[in-house]
Amino acid sequence: MKEMVATELNYMAKVFTQNLKTLNLAPDVRDTGYYVLEELTQNTSLTLNSALNPDGSFNVESDLPTIPWFENEEVEDPYYTFGGEFVIEEDRGSTEFGYGDEYVGYYHVHVDEETGQAIYMTGEDHVETPHDVLSPMANIQRVPIGDVGDVDAAPEFEEDKPFLLEKYMKIDGVIYSFNDGMAIISSQDQSKLVSEIYPGTLSLVEDVEGNPVGLEGELGVRYGLRFSMIPEETSPGLAADRFEIVNVEIDALDTTLREVKRVDANSKLLVCLINHLKEDEKFKLITRYIFPMPKLLSIAAMYNDLGMLPSIGELSVDDGDAYSIFGFGGPPEAKPGYQANPTTETVVNADGQEVEVIANVDVGPISQINNGISESEADESLIAELGTWASFKDRTGFGKSPFFLDWDQWDQVLLRNSTSRIKKLFKSYYYSRDFEEPDESESPGTEAIMRLRESLKRAPGRQLVPWWMRRLLRTNPFNAEGGICKNNDSE
Repeated sequence: MKEMVATELNYMAKVFTQNLKTLNLAPDVRDTGYYVLEELTQNTSLTLNSALNPDGSFNVESDLPTIPWFENEEVEDPYYTFGGEFVIEEDRGSTEFGYGDEYVGYYHVHVDEETGQAIYMTGEDHVETPHDVLSPMANIQRVPIGDVGDVDAAPEFEEDKPFLLEKYMKIDGVIYSFNDGMAIISSQDQSKLVSEIYPGTLSLVEDVEGNPVGLEGELGVRYGLRFSMIPEETSPGLAADRFEIVNVEIDALDTTLREVKRVDANSKLLVCLINHLKEDEKFKLITRYIFPMPKLLSIAAMYNDLGMLPSIGELSVDDGDAYSIFGFGGPPEAKPGYQANPTTETVVNADGQEVEVIANVDVGPISQINNGISESEADESLIAELGTWASFKDRTGFGKSPFFLDWDQWDQVLLRNSTSRIKKLFKSYYYSRDFEEPDESESPGTEAIMRLRESLKRAPGRQLVPWWMRRLLRTNPFNAEGGICKNNDSE
């Protein structure tokens, strides 16, 4: 039951979020883990939540075309790539390239009719015969998530941002900033592979016959993120003052040294590292238990749900300040509410007639507009606060209409019809449950043993039945309580 309710709530949350998006009311924060990295962490300019789609994916951008070449006014010939842009994602035998190979040649854009997404395929134009599907390389794709600073940052203690996030490059077990790390790599022979100069602990895994079947270990060049906390007595610029909580790393691609990339802003490599960090157990311990962001969010939601409606009308002016009966009442500045006061002027329309039009609209407290009291002349201690209501006594006193309910008479019960419908659907399952605790002798195990024992006993009177009639014998049917069924049980 719990799993079913959780599944349905997650599904309804996605639908609810999508419907709110059409009303420009989409939530700003979709993931509390990303929120910690955005708002509570120093050395970052991340915008993860704004780039996150309701289904959990990110908006991916690139400079690649998204429409067929004959619809693109900026080009005259079919699209061509000289390499460094695509790899073969689906090998359908239309080219000499295989799965995962870097593609060089003509390609075209095919727009999916159902999703509207651009699909890149080999060949100048889209044809009916099978042709290979291309996938853009990660280094030319951008995800608008912002950036993380290098390890050479000098943070200071901030109450609003107690955490620190740094990205780095590790070469042969030593951590460097990306500027220093790229300088070290640039000093080597750029035509060689990373694994030739920096093999690290990477080695081949062989089967019993000596054939390579995989890899184990780590490459000598790795990218990483370090998540730390800044204690209150931190001295600026001292790395020892950072209390490291967790770090995550991934291997660099085993390309030539000249093709080694940085973890730049808005890159898919940075997204990969951040997602590794978010799924780490220590990061979850910080963001879900020590600083339980989801629980705090749930508490705020329950408080708003239970406190919003009862709080309406609680902020009110004093008795008698809202109304004036027969010229007697409170000071005019104390009247609650705001009012729009239009100013008109006379103009001549296209037909030559003089008409009045609204020239300006002044918005302000009702008392100031009605009585011509300027803000400087009014007593600030008497001016009603924005959002105040008339007092409860004035709202429920003389002049109340008996023909309709007002706010104070409403019982504030929400989703009354939905609640009754849900209960009606659930009652049939609820009442079908057996609420009585079974006797120990009627437990499933005991019942099974009793039936097994009875099956081993010789049936009484069986020897009195002729052999040719014994095949017609039937056992007694039992009901759910283990008793012999009665005639009305079959109904």
